[in-house]
Amino acid sequence: MAKKQSAKDQTAPGTSGAADETKAKGPIAGKGKTHVFVYPDWCKGCGLCVAFCPGKVLELGPDGKSTVVREEDCINCGFCELHCPDFAIVVKPVDADHDIDPANVCLT
Repeated sequence: MAKKQSAKDQTAPGTSGAADETKAKGPIAGKGKTHVFVYPDWCKGCGLCVAFCPGKVLELGPDGKSTVVREEDCINCGFCELHCPDFAIVVKPVDADHDIDPANVCLT
């Protein structure tokens, strides 16, 4: 009689299990490997991004809107982007093909 495999021991067809986990694409590890940009016209100053950022990269500026103050401390967790209700924050890898250029963004 064959032993039934547990869910932990099973792998999807065409995969080799644990080896594939190391190849998975996830957040960039380490600080200083991302650009963080806040679109000031979109930001309403709710402060959610500031509250959720574990690296304390963002602060509310004198105008009450989110401002990048310590970009080098960004760990690319994406919490700021995820929690921004206005989609005013973009986090991109430093080595991305295209840098964020606010002059080329359509705000309408």
